[in-house]
Amino acid sequence: MNDSSRQTERKHGVKQTAMACQHVVRALDTMRPTEVGFHWAPSDKKRHPDAWCTGCDRALTAAGGEWTPALIERAGFRTLCPCCYEFLKLSTEPGVIVKSFRIR
Repeated sequence: MNDSSRQTERKHGVKQTAMACQHVVRALDTMRPTEVGFHWAPSDKKRHPDAWCTGCDRALTAAGGEWTPALIERAGFRTLCPCCYEFLKLSTEPGVIVKSFRIR
């Protein structure tokens, strides 16, 4: 992903974009991010590294840890604003309960 990518997001305005699989992005609609999980490569040092769900993580592990064209298609990566990315990431951390989320 190009770190200079920007998007206008209805709720949070213009922000740098993050990437996440379609399953993680859909969790915003259902407000059930703990059901899909949230994973990223620890070696990726970007502030908002590409993220994927537990299902995609299992498929990635089964493929030997390499993103193949088939896995990329299955994941259906979408852009996500960093505010929503952080909400999803925090929402899936053990013991963390996010009652509200406010970005300044």
